[in-house]
Amino acid sequence: MHSAVETAGLGPAPCNCPGYRTLNLYWGVPGLPVDELGHPVDTGMLPSQHSQQHQSPCTVGAGPGEDAGVDQAHRQRSYAVRVDWGLDGATAIAEGADVAVVVDVLSFTTTLSVALDVGTAVLPYRWDDDSAAAFAQGHDATLAVGRSAAGPGQISLSPVTLRAAPAPDRLVLPSPNGSTICWHLAAITPVCLGASLRNATAVCDWVASHHDPATTTIAVVAAGERWASAGLRPAVEDLWGAGLVVDQLARLGWAARSPEATAARAAWLATADRVPEALLACASGHELVDKGYRADVEIAAEVDTSQSVPLLRGLTFRHARTDEVLQ
Repeated sequence: MHSAVETAGLGPAPCNCPGYRTLNLYWGVPGLPVDELGHPVDTGMLPSQHSQQHQSPCTVGAGPGEDAGVDQAHRQRSYAVRVDWGLDGATAIAEGADVAVVVDVLSFTTTLSVALDVGTAVLPYRWDDDSAAAFAQGHDATLAVGRSAAGPGQISLSPVTLRAAPAPDRLVLPSPNGSTICWHLAAITPVCLGASLRNATAVCDWVASHHDPATTTIAVVAAGERWASAGLRPAVEDLWGAGLVVDQLARLGWAARSPEATAARAAWLATADRVPEALLACASGHELVDKGYRADVEIAAEVDTSQSVPLLRGLTFRHARTDEVLQ
């Protein structure tokens, strides 16, 4: 029996096992502890390690997407590089994957790369939640505000604000798409990374330095956007970003690509020589320009300018070093 929230795609309902409190239902990370207020506790571990340590009767044998009637063909299991859309697609193709790479070009993973460039660690958090301020305070972090609400010196999901304001040590960055997907994938894959057009090559180089193309499966997720009805709106900029990741993985030796991955790569190659113009002209870019955020789109078009490799450990994205040891 699923709760209304679970049915709506926001993740499994909390485990009610006696004596154990799991993370709230929006995050959907089984076994990740929370404090007395229900806020997640940063232990520095990969979220997947928490879920491995604690498998309650509520979660054993049923990971995200596992009980959703997903056709096995949709999991793209025959391929080492898989691509799909949004949270449902992510949980489908991430099953059995060694690495998950999430792409949300406008703007979560672009802003994430900019934050790491300036030395700011990023804590994802659920969107439009009144508890975000208390969560940020509890983790000694600055809370990003909505784009339209940002005043002088305040940081929002807009990457421009991170360049204009003094860089905080830690930033809580709510996002309705990229951050939610990252947390769900972190619960079921050993490694979760954030990539944008700015840092996709650096991310793929780091993956290759830790994983053998002959034995490693990678799930690449185009986050997409949301319609007003809350349904998934496939966003072409995320297709391009996912295609760039697939293209770089091909360069590094990953050959067994799904047709979906091949199509994403083709979309990227068709756009690679005109990225700034294409981003400004696409629906998401046009929307941001109309709202006065042209510079956000221009930053997103800075292809391969960042060496940041955002690796999710515990609750926090930090730059992954080349010599990072994965447990």
